[in-house]
Amino acid sequence: MDRTVLPQFQRLIADAVAGHGYVYAEGGDEVIVLCPNLSSRSSRTLAQDLVEAVRSTQFRVGDVPVRLTISAGVASGVSPEDVQALPERANVAKKFSKEQGRDRASFWTAAGCEPA
Repeated sequence: MDRTVLPQFQRLIADAVAGHGYVYAEGGDEVIVLCPNLSSRSSRTLAQDLVEAVRSTQFRVGDVPVRLTISAGVASGVSPEDVQALPERANVAKKFSKEQGRDRASFWTAAGCEPA
């Protein structure tokens, strides 16, 4: 499955975020999205679109159709301090997504994580 689904999955998530930030698949269904210089509103929309793109894509393993879901963590920031903290913040948001039931994206805020 890794040889057939993973390349298509990685292309899909990279294309969904291209030009707006960076996305990393961390194994299984875990995805980190870093959005430097993007507003929190735009980052949330990007995350929602990413989850929907994965949810609606039919991957194939041979002749067998496969549906995937993701647990995504999203963080955005403009100041140098915020940008430097994006990976850690997005990881916290990803964990929040998994705790909330997976197949979703969550957004890091200073007040705590929220659904995207």
